[in-house]
Amino acid sequence: MKQSTRSRGQRAMNLRSTLVNSGLTAVMCAAISSGVHAQYTTVRPPAAYIASEANGTDGLNVVGDMWTSTGGYAGWLYNGSTFSTLNDPLASNNTQLSCVYGNLIGGQYTDAQGHQHGFVYDGTTYTTLPYANDFADQSVSAMHGSTIVGSAELNDGSIVGYVYNGSTYREISDPNAPQITNVQGISGNTVIGRYEDSSLNYHGFEYNLTSGVFTDFNVPGSADTFLDGTDGTTLTGTYTDLTGRNHGFLFGGGQFTTVDYPFASNDGFGTALVGVKGDIAVGYYSDDTYFAAPFEYQFTPASSPSSPASTPEPGSLALLSGLGIAGAGFFRRKSAARRKI
Repeated sequence: MKQSTRSRGQRAMNLRSTLVNSGLTAVMCAAISSGVHAQYTTVRPPAAYIASEANGTDGLNVVGDMWTSTGGYAGWLYNGSTFSTLNDPLASNNTQLSCVYGNLIGGQYTDAQGHQHGFVYDGTTYTTLPYANDFADQSVSAMHGSTIVGSAELNDGSIVGYVYNGSTYREISDPNAPQITNVQGISGNTVIGRYEDSSLNYHGFEYNLTSGVFTDFNVPGSADTFLDGTDGTTLTGTYTDLTGRNHGFLFGGGQFTTVDYPFASNDGFGTALVGVKGDIAVGYYSDDTYFAAPFEYQFTPASSPSSPASTPEPGSLALLSGLGIAGAGFFRRKSAARRKI
């Protein structure tokens, strides 16, 4: 079956078997570039796990998932002081949390038959989203008001994005995508995501729900661009440069900022930036032991909204320029692990 794109790194990595048990750690402050002051904070669930990633934030809470010693995924919520483990009761052994909006948390679980289902949790009840008639598997990426967005594998094996208003699905497929389109975020009447082209390279896109117009979004000079998060002012994602190195990025006010976690290894998949709200972005990185860990990234947002219409060269906010991201990392793998919802 197809798994969420947000977990592709964990499955593709050669994960170490050593379990860790650690908490929240402030790493250090980054340098100032283009007037932006930033601080990295690692966010590690206080439980035994092999690898973990942060997937979404509302600026106060962070949600993510961790690969456990039992061989499955468990979801977690961090409210700034306390971690809570959340697992859908219908899950066989996989629950992944993708987003948080108000008192709602969205994610996906895998049932006993191996099918993936999107769900929303309101603090008391897990509500499974219904499949559209042509859905075989489903994931949830983001919520905005009463609207839910995500991706689905169809019965024919292709992958499309979707917008769900509580009663009706609208499927979204980029015209340049022969098989794979992922919708990753929503703000107002605009959704963002990524698609795979016929050469198996990824591109970000913005889609206007009113006009039906797609606009490509590519980090200049990149081999792949993965657009993952938006709050209407800032876009977040990950790009692969031409040497095969992977970097998180912010885009706001017409300017790119590259985000490389200071301890990300050259031998791992490096840094991925996924969700954003206000001055907080979240993502994950790997170290020398191929261990994936989540982090928060606090920055100064641009004063004007983002638009993919203008994409200047990215400015570097890497703390240590020598800390790159390996070309063998998961974003550059042209394997079945990349072709997931």
